[in-house]
Amino acid sequence: MPQKYIFYVYKMYLAAAVIVIVIILIYHVYNAHIVKWFAIQNYVTAPMLPMVILYYKSTCPACHNFMPHWNAAKKEYYDKRVLFVEQDEIKPTPGIVKYPTVIMVNDGVASEYFGPADNKMLHEWIQSKLSGNWQGTRPRTYV
Repeated sequence: MPQKYIFYVYKMYLAAAVIVIVIILIYHVYNAHIVKWFAIQNYVTAPMLPMVILYYKSTCPACHNFMPHWNAAKKEYYDKRVLFVEQDEIKPTPGIVKYPTVIMVNDGVASEYFGPADNKMLHEWIQSKLSGNWQGTRPRTYV
């Protein structure tokens, strides 16, 4: 076999491998996004109070650092008709990849908190979601 032909075959295999890897990565990113919203589907489908959901692990140091801020927010919104839900992730929820994860569902629209563990930032985020002047993600509904 000529060396030029072997190089061409290896080049084709390499290109095919790169294409397969890119397709797998796109699939996993897309699938993780759908699965995350699928994880909160039960909270979204029923019309109810605005809900703030905390996914955490009891063994996670970052979760322990976040808990005082979470408890302060719960206390602050206690009489303002906002439901706070805590989900200890003993068995992981599909789509939740980092802890703590805070998601707010209001009028069937979900949004994730990406801010620091800070009372003021968490309060401003919740307040902005309650004001109705925000753009969240409307999860797909699965039957």
